[in-house]
Amino acid sequence: VADIANDPLWKDFKNSALAEGLKACWSFPILSSEQEVLGILSVYSKKPGKPLANEREVITDVIQVASVAIEHHNISAALKNSKEDLATYAQELENKGAERTNELKDMGQKLVELNLSLEDQVQVTKEAEHKALASQTLFSVIAKNFPNGAIAVVDAEYKISYIEGEELADFRVKGIDFEGVDIDEISILSKDQKS
Repeated sequence: VADIANDPLWKDFKNSALAEGLKACWSFPILSSEQEVLGILSVYSKKPGKPLANEREVITDVIQVASVAIEHHNISAALKNSKEDLATYAQELENKGAERTNELKDMGQKLVELNLSLEDQVQVTKEAEHKALASQTLFSVIAKNFPNGAIAVVDAEYKISYIEGEELADFRVKGIDFEGVDIDEISILSKDQKS
């Protein structure tokens, strides 16, 4: 309770307050349900002195209503902020989920394309194997019917990949003995034959 005319805390405002007819100021803390200060209720009176008993009861009721109102406002604001934060978080999760879904779709598309490419390569390889087998069969038939000679297929590294013919029997060797051998290492061939 402050007597405005004599309280040193009012020295800067005393003349203005007295001019308005104010003689006393009663200040009461507004406490939360956990006894934390939420604010101050100040009541001004035109008569000096402390509040009467019935005035104290009204002030106590006002303080309780103010406390409930302030706490309700604080809880509502916190709840609103939490809802906004949750909505933001949910939107971020949805965006990340959409990004991941798109990434997985792209990866799936690339895997499908890769699989198709591999299937094409497998098909080309099979066709090449069939052609090679057909060629080898043809070489074999020609070589077996090639009188007094032999047919040899040499790869890019000058290694024999196939050799067959009647001439090999004269040297008592088999074509399979020479497959994968470098042409320069074959002793039964002359220098001219190797060239």
